[in-house]
Amino acid sequence: MDRIEALRLFLNVAELGSFSETARRSGVTAGHVSKQITALEEHYNRRLFERTTRAVRLTPEGSDLMSRARELVELSDALEAGVAHGEDVLSGLVRVTAPAIYGANTLAPMIGRFMTEHPAVSVRLSLSDRKVDIVEDGFDLAIRIGQIADTSLMGKRLATLGLSLLASEAYLARAGTPRTAGDLTAHECLIDLNMATPRRWTLE
Repeated sequence: MDRIEALRLFLNVAELGSFSETARRSGVTAGHVSKQITALEEHYNRRLFERTTRAVRLTPEGSDLMSRARELVELSDALEAGVAHGEDVLSGLVRVTAPAIYGANTLAPMIGRFMTEHPAVSVRLSLSDRKVDIVEDGFDLAIRIGQIADTSLMGKRLATLGLSLLASEAYLARAGTPRTAGDLTAHECLIDLNMATPRRWTLE
């Protein structure tokens, strides 16, 4: 026996004073309603209704059960509604780490829009070009540029970022302009040690 269903039918019968009308409104048969009420009476060991050919009336025990049954049914409905609502609402704290420039220029505005759409979500954004241990430092998500060295992490490509070789006019006037990739070996270069392969450049 589904106790909540049976109590719901019990309340309907009590309010409508009819097994058949309860069955019609609930989309079940009158026999099903009668069976559920009988199961309740057996469970509580109480007679809940006085049945005659003309009317169905609550017994004193049925009247006593009615208020308690309504509380249980309303509580069950609220619980179901809360679970269903919770499936559609994002909530909680998300800790994100990202490179400083990308995080400030690109990611921060996105997070602002996301939090406007999902006000129950809090985002703690840490911007740093330092390599961090995602698990050890307690981050949920990390934005990385380049290849993922740690194969234990799950990654997804979000975008493609193009890198360029740049030099000041003053430097080129002093050191000359490289014409081929091989010419770079004779030039001074700034190396970003935060990159996965800082001393290996792939040129296309």
